[in-house]
Amino acid sequence: MQAAAEVQNVSAQEEAITMICPFCSGYTPAVWNSFATNQDELGRIGNLFQQLPSVQLPTAPAVLHLQVQVQWSRCQNEQCREYIVRVARIVTGKTPPESETWFAVPKHKAPPAIDLTLVPAPMREDYLQAYVILDDAPRMSAVLSRRILSDLLKKYDNANNFGTAARIDKFANNSQHPSRLRDNLHYLREIADFGAHTQVAKATVETDTIPSDVCWEDVIINASKEEAEWTLKVVGDLFDYFIIAPEKDKLLRAEFDKKIEAAGRKKLSPAV
Repeated sequence: MQAAAEVQNVSAQEEAITMICPFCSGYTPAVWNSFATNQDELGRIGNLFQQLPSVQLPTAPAVLHLQVQVQWSRCQNEQCREYIVRVARIVTGKTPPESETWFAVPKHKAPPAIDLTLVPAPMREDYLQAYVILDDAPRMSAVLSRRILSDLLKKYDNANNFGTAARIDKFANNSQHPSRLRDNLHYLREIADFGAHTQVAKATVETDTIPSDVCWEDVIINASKEEAEWTLKVVGDLFDYFIIAPEKDKLLRAEFDKKIEAAGRKKLSPAV
């Protein structure tokens, strides 16, 4: 009987939706468990999670129901195995209902698992800082990410153009770069450019014309968390393309050169 239950539990985990572990950034089953006990506002311990009492707000005609849940999960990656705790807050009785979920442990999720040791210190520090503030300040996170993006294109793509938008255009128009990266940068520029022009339009409601020279560097853009997180992903992909992958290939070729030399064979010349 116990064996059957264990098999059923494993099967359920295999069918579960995966998530990214906030500790190691690896994929793990999204299996969440509620804590077994509940403590009310007077410190009394209950056996099960209960919905908190309904709250009648003075200015609201309807009763609002507030529910708070605390759940835990454990990362299944062998190199991690950390316990994760999340909090869910749900308010019903209004249209639309309100809900939000956040991690209590860890407080901030880790950046994707890429080898940042090869990335220059200023860019690496800005990248990590952008991840730390992603949940609490997505707009400032996006500002840091765009600064890294601009510096990356200037240093590694020889884009000495004045503006970040022009540097992105140079990269996106170069067919020698991977199409996936070019498309992502093109969309990133378009979304940011749209946001900039939208803010200018709101700020100049007295006129129907928007200055043609306004670009997304001229205003602080209200980036959503999803947009800020995607910007960080694009920056991480460029880290790998410009810095990490070439350096790893270089080290691997150096090892092959040693084996070729030890075998008495002629050293390979770089491809033209």
